[in-house]
Amino acid sequence: MPDPPAAASRERTGARVDARWSGNTPPPYPPIARRLREEGDVRLSVHVDERGQVLAVRLTRSSGSSRLDTAAMETVKKWRFAPATVDGQPVSGWYDDWVWSFRLDD
Repeated sequence: MPDPPAAASRERTGARVDARWSGNTPPPYPPIARRLREEGDVRLSVHVDERGQVLAVRLTRSSGSSRLDTAAMETVKKWRFAPATVDGQPVSGWYDDWVWSFRLDD
């Protein structure tokens, strides 16, 4: 029986937030959104390069508030991630379905 092709044996892991890196601050709650009592979940896809830097951010589902969406997107653009890997080597890739929930504490 022949060996499987090299491409078929490659193991790919997706990009992820590196919880060990404490420099990722959470998105701030915009003061006007807080005063207007806006809440919601922002869903993003984030393109991360092989060094863990953000190349692009796409809004995949709005929270219903452009203020909350913008706060999340602008914050995540500054984050560092653990990059995706193929065969243990870092590669550029998308971190899909990142969610931030903005909730008011009453």
